[in-house]
Amino acid sequence: MNSIQTKTLNRLAHHAAALVAYAKTDTDFADLLYAHVQRILDEKQPTAFVTPSKYLCPQNLEEAENRTVWLLQEITVHKSKKTSEAQAILVTWAKNYESPQDIVLGIVGVAIIGPTLGMIKKKKKRKSHMRVFINQSETKNRKNHMLDIALEVSTGLLGNELAAVNGQAYRLDPELADWLFTEHDTITKTISNTKLQELVLDLQTESLPHYVLKTNDVITAVAVAPAVNENFLHN
Repeated sequence: MNSIQTKTLNRLAHHAAALVAYAKTDTDFADLLYAHVQRILDEKQPTAFVTPSKYLCPQNLEEAENRTVWLLQEITVHKSKKTSEAQAILVTWAKNYESPQDIVLGIVGVAIIGPTLGMIKKKKKRKSHMRVFINQSETKNRKNHMLDIALEVSTGLLGNELAAVNGQAYRLDPELADWLFTEHDTITKTISNTKLQELVLDLQTESLPHYVLKTNDVITAVAVAPAVNENFLHN
């Protein structure tokens, strides 16, 4: 069984674009995001635009705050070349944003760069689910086979995300970190080979984080990261 990774060209840039898109729907968050961009990022960044996927946008203010903390941490940790596109997207938005003169920083504003970043007080929120879709042809095998596939494809996604942050688990995006450290809920569903191929194509088109498991060039299973909105899978 062969494992392959399918990921965005620049995952941080797509998260940045999603935060900018959410900011256009929530003025309170927009003010917070603007304050942090002004405080942390270099305004000399070139102009950049990335079309955000609506399925990667935060679903509420708390998710937006948590993801902002994580993204800004990644920007400060990575070399500037690796984060230049994400920075440029945020700076481009900030240059065109009309912010109030006095901005009071909220919970994101007290975050400290380092291993504790993101460990902020949590309210009741939606659970972080890893979604796993398995080729229905696999149901013909032994009962435990399905569990083995779900484990392999979900840990494959996790392994790739950990590799992207040099194995430093505290740097995982908030939703994946919740799944790993607190909830670990995995929703498994079997679908036809045709539907599985369509799912992968849609994930790639939307530049959404996922992991594909193949056997002899046939898709065995797909894991969809917790950061992807559930609405994507209902369409």
